[in-house]
Amino acid sequence: MPAASTLSEENVPLASVAVKAMAGEGGFAQEECERLELCVVEAITNVIQHAYQGAAGHPVTLAVAVTSEELELRLHDDGAPMPDGMLERPQGNTLVLAWRLPR
Repeated sequence: MPAASTLSEENVPLASVAVKAMAGEGGFAQEECERLELCVVEAITNVIQHAYQGAAGHPVTLAVAVTSEELELRLHDDGAPMPDGMLERPQGNTLVLAWRLPR
């Protein structure tokens, strides 16, 4: 089930709880859902702090797709890119993170 939303800093807690709920409905264990929730908070906060230098009012888009086998997060921003070599981002300012359900 794909879902996308453009977020502001005040929406970070809501986004993280939504991802946690989607992961739970997708079959992830409670502990994994909590890790995903924290990951979303940290990732969006890092975009705001580093890509936008803490300035409010800039878009951060979070897209979530859950299948029976994995959860994928795509986080996109229009801010400053990461320094060269810091993290390979072949899709520009879109960071893709994926978790697979343990079998």
